Amino acid sequence: MKKIVFIILGLFSISVQAQQSFSEACDLPGYDCNQRGFKNINKNELIIVLPNDSSDILSVNFKKYIKSTGKIKTESQLRKNDFRKALWILGPINLYSNWDRFELPVKKVNKGFKIKEFAFTDSLDGFNYITDSLTNPLRIVVSGNSPEAFEQANKMHKFGFEYAVLRDDLPIFIGDETKSANLDSIRKNHYDIKESKYFTFMLSKSLPDEIGKKLTNETLQKYDIHVERFVDRMELDLPVHKIILYIHADQEEITYNSGLFIVLCSPGSSIGGFVTGSIIHSTGLESVEHEANHRLFDQVNKKAPIFLAEGIQKWYEFSNDDELKKKGFLKAKEFINEDLTGVILGTSQFFQEDKYYLISGIFADYLLSKYGLNKFKAVYKYQQSEMDLGFEKTYEKPLSVILQDYKTWLLE
Repeated sequence: MKKIVFIILGLFSISVQAQQSFSEACDLPGYDCNQRGFKNINKNELIIVLPNDSSDILSVNFKKYIKSTGKIKTESQLRKNDFRKALWILGPINLYSNWDRFELPVKKVNKGFKIKEFAFTDSLDGFNYITDSLTNPLRIVVSGNSPEAFEQANKMHKFGFEYAVLRDDLPIFIGDETKSANLDSIRKNHYDIKESKYFTFMLSKSLPDEIGKKLTNETLQKYDIHVERFVDRMELDLPVHKIILYIHADQEEITYNSGLFIVLCSPGSSIGGFVTGSIIHSTGLESVEHEANHRLFDQVNKKAPIFLAEGIQKWYEFSNDDELKKKGFLKAKEFINEDLTGVILGTSQFFQEDKYYLISGIFADYLLSKYGLNKFKAVYKYQQSEMDLGFEKTYEKPLSVILQDYKTWLLE
């Protein structure tokens, strides 16, 4: 095996040349879009390993998924012959009593884990590890230093690298057999900080000068005023902690620094802005207020169904833009005969240009105008898998009846 080169960029400044991409300038490992064979797992040969005490670490939906993916065993149920088979190891590392038995390059240490000479002991450090497709037996690991860290690593698994360490909803360390990179150090050296009352802006040093110039004290104050108006309208609390917002220069920067690596595998696709966990990522200033609204409404439910999450934001935009609201009504009426059940429950694709952004805003307008904000917040608290029940409990009628009432309202 080749010697692993660790890039510790905190020791010197980074200057990204115009002719170089972000990954080239920072010498980052490439992302394997085939996920190192993960997509080609033979279910008949895979054993899913859980800690002996794993009752509270898996969501209902993920339990259903792994039951369909392979045979499940707890650590104590493993037999000698099982270690010759492909293992998918899940759960916080501290819940495993004999981690060394798995013979992994990720070692268990006091209060955490270690990859090569780097120890990760923060309670929010989680990681993914996967052997390449030619290694036998296959090992896939999703773990971390706490149930929260495991949940984050499981949600953001990055099997396009041999290993990826995540903390606070950000990838902080990635690598493969040829090279590794400390993304945490890169971010500290590649982004300048600007702060306001409610925001911490992380501005890429590769941004065009005009973007940095737009973020004047007057603009920062405007964003702060937006926060205060939004929370007042939505009857929310002002943020206790500042909203962290990364402004990236291009698609490579936003993907490597946010962890949404799948974009690298979709030629022609791009990201304008989105929220991951508690952090906003954007390639410009256009989506700052919209994404900040998402973070603020997270007070109600961080894991709300996307149709409702985007709907409440679009409804707020409608309240400040009559022309946009007219456009929303036209779009909703254009698709009035379409059954929205699937997109509301998450079984149908939401992202279809601006179609469902507009329709969700009009649907939110219906719910809010007829039943009020408190009822909307009540249904918003339900998880995607419980949304059917959420509508019936909150509005005392099934979703099918609510949708019929909504269509009638549209035609009034």
